[in-house]
Amino acid sequence: MFELDCRGMVCPKPVVLTRQALKDHQEIIVIVDNKTSRDNLNNLAKDKNMYFEVEEKDNLYYCKIRKGEIESRSEPKIEYLTGKTPWSIFVKTNTLGHGSDELGKNLMNAFFDALLYFEDHPKTIAFMNAGVYLTLEGSECLKEIKMLNEKGSEILVCGTCLNFFNVKERLAVGKVSNMFSILEALNGTFIIEP
Repeated sequence: MFELDCRGMVCPKPVVLTRQALKDHQEIIVIVDNKTSRDNLNNLAKDKNMYFEVEEKDNLYYCKIRKGEIESRSEPKIEYLTGKTPWSIFVKTNTLGHGSDELGKNLMNAFFDALLYFEDHPKTIAFMNAGVYLTLEGSECLKEIKMLNEKGSEILVCGTCLNFFNVKERLAVGKVSNMFSILEALNGTFIIEP
């Protein structure tokens, strides 16, 4: 079985190398040394309907990934039957605009509230850097973001950012993701950056 050593690598490098290795191998073991990489590999396997198993040994995670093991279990994707171009939102801060944080928070709340009234909701809403705070318990936008998720918008939240701010346990909506998966989800869509 092919073994891929990704110790010391940060997101999204282990995911990128794993995807490349899976082009040539049916089954691989990926060695990582942090929970974020372990979780991102699990998400990759889940998204691609592959078998995933992890063994923890000596502060390392040995992630076994095998192609072709699981029938479709991925979350349904939004289908655009209206002929309109799919669009996504990339959120990199918890305020909208610069100048006044209070005004910026109010504008961000109004932005997500207004999105609920669109006929075609965004395909993906990706949160990075301070934008991840909007997906946490206590966020003033949480209700609206949850409603968008229920209406079919995929919510992706940067795991590296959650770990950096030490708030991962407070995540209240969305899927913990990584840079590569977020870029893949945004690929080919019209992107709005509030």
